[in-house]
Amino acid sequence: MRGDYKEENIEFEDEMRIGTRTDLGRKWSPRGVRPTGRQKIGYQYLYSYVTVKPFTGEMFACFLPRLDKECFNLFVEQRSKELSEKTLMIADGAGAHRLSENRQQLELSKLPPYSPELNPVERLFQELRRRLKFSVFETLDEAENYVSQALQEFFKNADAYWFTASTSFANPAVTVARSMSDTFAGIRPADAPGFIIAQLAGALAATFLFRWLLPIEKTDAENLLVPHETND
Repeated sequence: MRGDYKEENIEFEDEMRIGTRTDLGRKWSPRGVRPTGRQKIGYQYLYSYVTVKPFTGEMFACFLPRLDKECFNLFVEQRSKELSEKTLMIADGAGAHRLSENRQQLELSKLPPYSPELNPVERLFQELRRRLKFSVFETLDEAENYVSQALQEFFKNADAYWFTASTSFANPAVTVARSMSDTFAGIRPADAPGFIIAQLAGALAATFLFRWLLPIEKTDAENLLVPHETND
């Protein structure tokens, strides 16, 4: 099916629940000190529906109150209005991912079961969840505005998002590229040398560790002629 579409007309779709309940996570603290963080236990939620075109970086998002077939089709309807060419939308096998009618501008395909790693939107949601840790929202409007601002940063420079430190930390070339970005994934130019020095130091340390664990043995014999004892 993919062969029927150009790369720029292939996109992936997924949803993420956000709300007034604080997402907890790990925090650094001195040894023996219990880490603390702000927390709110709320029971209001909405869903962020997102599509990503991995070959172009284009993204489209909507906020809807539920994750069901009705809301999914509302999202598809809005997405179809933005498409100029027929597009292949790839989503997981959730029951909500069903089209109520055929769309001229969009065709739906399903990922294999239990394979979230095949969906690039999961990488986006991984970053969103990291930023939402210990965030406190009194209302759904506050949560929606916060996530909207984060998505706007992704829209502004999608390339920087794909090359954050979590995926390409040990690459000095990517560090230089990130120092030229003014998005959340960027690095201050003044900090770039420190990153590069740390990366080179890590590579050097790994090289010595590898040589110590797997020493190189001699491949040439010291003596070509080895004397043999003879019995008289």
